Formats: sequence, structure tokens, C-alpha cells
Amino acid sequence: FVKCYYKVNPGMMFPMQLGIIFIQKPLLYIRKQDIQRIELGRGGSVSGRTFDLNIFCKNGDKHEISMVERAELNFLAGYVENLKTNQSEGDSSDKGKGKADITDEAEESDDQAGE
Repeated sequence: FVKCYYKVNPGMMFPMQLGIIFIQKPLLYIRKQDIQRIELGRGGSVSGRTFDLNIFCKNGDKHEISMVERAELNFLAGYVENLKTNQSEGDSSDKGKGKADITDEAEESDDQAGE
């Protein structure tokens, strides 16, 4: 699990194969197939001790998970990459129909932070 905040409430986020769960008030469950894209970073930057995770859903909803410890960045970047890979494999039989665009800004931000 990852300690973080959703809205103003502290809690724990559990990134799983079937989606993402945030436990605490309010309880949040986002199914993998409902995710359009995920962005890692605060305003395009992952510098500092914490960063934000923005989850954009296909229905237009946006969920901001904030105050994620920078130590979790590699784990979450790997999770996002795994989601992209799994969705690409699942879409190959549909010839790309309904393909989700799960992206992250962590790689770009890490490159910029190191300069």
C-alpha cells in the first residue's frame, strides 16, 4: 500500500491488477477499465519529498491522490507501465478499439529534476 491523501483525507492507496482502491473516508475504487490515463507528478514535476498522482477516468472524472512519498515513485511508475502493457495486450484482439491512454510524467520529470 501507499500512504497518501485523497482530497483532504489521509489514507492508503492500493494499486492492484483490477484497479486502484483508496481506503479511508471517502472510500474510492477505480476499475482498471475505467482509467483513461494516469499522470505522476505535481504540475509536471516530481521534485521534492512528495508528488501527486492524477487519475483521469473515461467518464471525465479526475481523482487527485496527493502527498505521495517520493520513495514510491519507481513502484507507481512500474504500476502505470504495467497497466499500459496489460491494456495494450487486451486491445490487440480489438484492433485498438477503446484503447486507454495510460501515461505518466515521471520519466520526463526525473530527467528534468536531475538537470
